[in-house]
Amino acid sequence: MTFRCKQSNKEYDFNLRYPNGDVAAVEATSSRDQIQTQTNAEVYKKKKGGPVIDAVKCKKSWIIFLSTNPQVKQIRKDADKYLAELEAAGLESFSCYRDSSNPLECVRNIIDGLKLTSGKVISSTEAPAKIYMVGSGGAGAFNATDATKAGEKEAEANKEKLGKAGTNERHLVVYIDLMSLPHIALTDCDPPLVLPNLPDEITHIWLVTEYEKADRFVVWYGSRNETWRKTILPTERI
Repeated sequence: MTFRCKQSNKEYDFNLRYPNGDVAAVEATSSRDQIQTQTNAEVYKKKKGGPVIDAVKCKKSWIIFLSTNPQVKQIRKDADKYLAELEAAGLESFSCYRDSSNPLECVRNIIDGLKLTSGKVISSTEAPAKIYMVGSGGAGAFNATDATKAGEKEAEANKEKLGKAGTNERHLVVYIDLMSLPHIALTDCDPPLVLPNLPDEITHIWLVTEYEKADRFVVWYGSRNETWRKTILPTERI
């Protein structure tokens, strides 16, 4: 595989040369939700306290999961108070799916007021109690199509580059960002036994991400004639 230095007119990234001399075009990109990325940057910003909130009113430690585009500043300000109200009501968990019609004010404050998706009490030996925020995209219902749809969205966005290639094979490699539902789907699910939904300009697609410990890569591969399949690769140790 060789990198193509000339890309001033939106040319694809690499030439993949097979042993028989055939050349395939390869474009590499990433799947990233801009709002999610900005939210997570705000959550993990050290000068604002990072993802841990010191509890004052809560007697127990909690882990809370943020929705897309939450008000992180408001969560840092009010999460302790609202979670203490849940504790006073005898509750140790909440979910925007399970509790969507729960009329209790303390539940509505958490779900509607702070735009949190879920949370629960966790075991902790730390004192005083703490509240741990998990950034946007880190939790929620997911399935295999979260990964395939992310890849197919990038295929549509990058079809112009590969459409110019003129090669028989035109591959798109999509890195799936961590802390996202597509990433969880890619690492925890098996791919669907269907053909990828690809534009005519792209013949093959590869979805790539690493496990959280960065000890292995997971790859989903499919083409216009081959259903999605999954493989696990070890990372290179230098």
